[in-house]
Amino acid sequence: MDEVEESKRNSALARFGLSVLVLTFVIVAGAFRLGGHDSLIGGRIYASSVSKTGNKWPIDVQVIEAEGELLRSQALSQVRVDTNGQVLFEGPTNTEGLIRIDIPYVDRNRAIPIRITTKTKQVLAQGPLQPPPPINVPRIEPQHQAFSRREGDVDIDVFVVGGRIALQQESIVLVEVRDKSGQRAARTKIDVTLGGARLVSDPSLASSFFPHVVRLVAEAHIIEAKFHVAASRLLPNDDPSSTNNSSRPLDLHGEWTGTLQTAPGSGHLSSENSFAWDNLRPTEEGDVDVSFYAAPKVAYIDVWDEMGRVHAASLALADRPSGVGAKWKVPALDVGAYWVVLSRTAQDANLPSTRAWPFLVESPDGPKPVHAGDLWKLQMTPPPLTLILDGYEQTVARAHRRRDFARAIAVTALLIGGLTEIFLLAVAFRRSSSIKGPVGAARSTRILSFLALAALIALGFFLLAGVIIQNG
Repeated sequence: MDEVEESKRNSALARFGLSVLVLTFVIVAGAFRLGGHDSLIGGRIYASSVSKTGNKWPIDVQVIEAEGELLRSQALSQVRVDTNGQVLFEGPTNTEGLIRIDIPYVDRNRAIPIRITTKTKQVLAQGPLQPPPPINVPRIEPQHQAFSRREGDVDIDVFVVGGRIALQQESIVLVEVRDKSGQRAARTKIDVTLGGARLVSDPSLASSFFPHVVRLVAEAHIIEAKFHVAASRLLPNDDPSSTNNSSRPLDLHGEWTGTLQTAPGSGHLSSENSFAWDNLRPTEEGDVDVSFYAAPKVAYIDVWDEMGRVHAASLALADRPSGVGAKWKVPALDVGAYWVVLSRTAQDANLPSTRAWPFLVESPDGPKPVHAGDLWKLQMTPPPLTLILDGYEQTVARAHRRRDFARAIAVTALLIGGLTEIFLLAVAFRRSSSIKGPVGAARSTRILSFLALAALIALGFFLLAGVIIQNG
């Protein structure tokens, strides 16, 4: 009877040991699943310093996903952006995984809390947004054609609207003529010779700023231009726009020879009002045509003043007979001088294909904006946007914390399970040595062998799991 009871106890001990092994396996498997390498995805937020007006602050949200050791942008069908309980944006990203939002902004010294989530409520980025200090501001400088030569009785300056000339798109070159004293010429005739481009129209005189307008289409990457000028002097009491000067003899002569900068792969902006240097009224909005001869899927437009970015937009480009294009609505703007930057990339607008068009917003009754008289002579280089919140790094940090927690669970389960199996093996060994008789001894030997085998399997499993957990 004692042998039977002892055998039952050993059988129960073996079943308990098996249960411990199975439970340890389940806990470790669950820990692996909890700390596994799920898809790492997050949102990086880029911005510039606040603009001069400061009533809106544009931000870019770029969705990033890890693909092995590489990071790539990821388009999503639904993204939600909240701040202070207000939904700023809810919708899809563009095809490059990016959204652009103009955040209402009041206090430059107060951070804006923001939370960005996916359709499944996964957090892409969360935290306070603080505008970067006005250190990286647009670089505004006189436009200069590097490879050029002037000679003769007059000074000739050449300015490309947009900074560079786009291939296979109509571009505008402004030519200003002054005598050696700095006075504008009373009457001017310009003969244009182009290499690598064709002339669309003869030079005409724009009445507002008095430059001659040359319209051309670039057909090569290098454009050689020659402007031969014949002009008459402007007397002190003359009105430059008067037709009474037409009888003056063209006794001043000069020539400008040089190379015009091209922007391979760049786009073009056009509107009925040629807004690139004409005046816009405050709060006046209108459509501007955006076109590319090459074929990107997305174009990016930024409006800058001398302090920061005022507006940002992303345009999906549709096929056209001569390339791709879209319509962009000019936002309502305060009085001031602005530049519209058209680029194929979002965060880095300093590419050869980037162009910047100047324009003014004036009030009939208000003072003239800064640069009002010479805006078309200036070129603006936008600074790179600053990374102000890295949601991808937040995602990586959360994944590391989750993996560390899962590793702690697995290691704890392995230690407890391993110690329990060793304890059960010791108990079974002690009991087996006290059993008398051949039947009990044989049964005890089988139980002991089973527990020993279970312990060896558990040990191998523990070693393998420990290696896997240690290596992440």
